[in-house]
Amino acid sequence: MVRARRPLSAMLVAALLLLGGCTEDDGAWREPRTLSIGLLAPLSGPDAALGQQAAQGAQLAIDLIAVRQTDLSLPLAVTAGVRGGTPLTLAVADSHGDGDAAGTLIRDRGALGLIAADRAETVRSGTERAEALGVPLVDAGLAADALSALGYRRYFQIGPADRALARAVFGLLRQQRAAGLPVRRITVVESGGTGAAALLATIREISAAGAHDLTTVRYRDRPTEIETVSAQCLSVGTDVVIAMVTSQEEAAAAAQLAERLRGKIPVVALGQRATIGGVPAGRGVSEMRAVSWSVDYAGRSPVAEAIAERYNRQFGAPLTEAAASAFTATLVLANAVDSADRVDPDGVHVALQRTWFPAAETVMPWNGIRFDAAGQNELAAAVVEQQTSSGPRIVYPLELAVALPTWPSAKSSGRS
Repeated sequence: MVRARRPLSAMLVAALLLLGGCTEDDGAWREPRTLSIGLLAPLSGPDAALGQQAAQGAQLAIDLIAVRQTDLSLPLAVTAGVRGGTPLTLAVADSHGDGDAAGTLIRDRGALGLIAADRAETVRSGTERAEALGVPLVDAGLAADALSALGYRRYFQIGPADRALARAVFGLLRQQRAAGLPVRRITVVESGGTGAAALLATIREISAAGAHDLTTVRYRDRPTEIETVSAQCLSVGTDVVIAMVTSQEEAAAAAQLAERLRGKIPVVALGQRATIGGVPAGRGVSEMRAVSWSVDYAGRSPVAEAIAERYNRQFGAPLTEAAASAFTATLVLANAVDSADRVDPDGVHVALQRTWFPAAETVMPWNGIRFDAAGQNELAAAVVEQQTSSGPRIVYPLELAVALPTWPSAKSSGRS
């Protein structure tokens, strides 16, 4: 006789019972002695540094939750643990080295929910696995718009998607146009990386609404081609270059292009890898990037500044965007575990749908955290920062900017 498999949620509940749930002689329900959530991050391979930052950001959130933090305006800061004192632990799996990292965290580590901090294609694979096992996943990275539009029931994305990043870039261009600066002729530079087609379609759609003259240039990842691309941008009278950044290689190419066009044509990096470990600081002041978090903002927000200081003290390094995003995603998932009507993946999923964080209770420059029906944070926002000799500075939107962007004029660059 073949027995039907029990649903995974029931299996997890059974595991929780063994960990300390309903084990008393009177049969009454008792909260488990320990609860667990999981983190998928690339701890090996080319993105290992980003994975390490994400793991540290998530661990900082877990450590803060474990002890009352009366001086922090953050969710769960005034309690020790979750659900009235239950410890919350973080299980971490290498999404690069483990082909079934999501399954490992759910089946073997009893994770009630997952956080993903990786490339969009890896997050998609993890989401499909978590979906099949009935466990919610919070995306701490910047997945493409298409990922949140695929209809996953248990997928939640905390940060701004590609469309929000692109809108920030074109918002900056409107700001510059209003100031009388040339922004009509745009050259989009890309190498056809993963997610490039969807991002390019978004750029074209938003560009058309602004009556821009858009040209696309594709290159292969070779330094000699960047020189050719920069010469081409100058020859056609480009006003602004948008460098699509969907990989670490494109991030490096965008930095090279910005250096070659320094003082001639402004370059704005746009895409997942521009905001997660992307374009490095250069010597010039023309390179800009659309991001979901900025060290400039962290220095002006009391709660962000406090978390950045604690991160630096604990890990001996400055807080990065990858770390800040994972920190935020961990707080969101932990808050759902704390507020769930029942301690199982279904209960956590419902609690995530009810999430509401005001802007003052996050370390991000957003309007807060609240998920729409597709699992996208409808209050997430992007800013544009510019590299300067004293570090990155927000230049858009104006309400968060500390200075106007340094922008080469048509006269200084030889354009007309």
